[in-house]
Amino acid sequence: MQTKTLPTIKMPFRNSGWAAVASGILGVLVIISLIGYLILRSSNMGASIILNRFHDVGVSIQFLLLIPVVIALQKMSQKQIPIITKTTITTGITAISFIALFSLLILPKIVSDILYMLHLGVFGV
Repeated sequence: MQTKTLPTIKMPFRNSGWAAVASGILGVLVIISLIGYLILRSSNMGASIILNRFHDVGVSIQFLLLIPVVIALQKMSQKQIPIITKTTITTGITAISFIALFSLLILPKIVSDILYMLHLGVFGV
């Protein structure tokens, strides 16, 4: 008796799609934790610090999850004109990486909270 195997279908952007979904879900959770921090910061200092730390780590993970999405968008643009250039992709990935790095450096108080928002504004990530 022979077993039949199904043909494999290549889905090159599937992982990038899941990374985008995970980044979006994490973004919603990060916003909720930021709102919780702002509500609880005067009444419950312990809980507000935990929510603030979750926000900082969540932002880092959220933006690191966006790097495969940016690369997939660049690959998808190769099929159309105008093509997204390597310089644009490098700038985007650098900005995303700096936001992730600076939001992690907030935890040990190495950088200010405002520093990671600078890249958000300048690069429009």
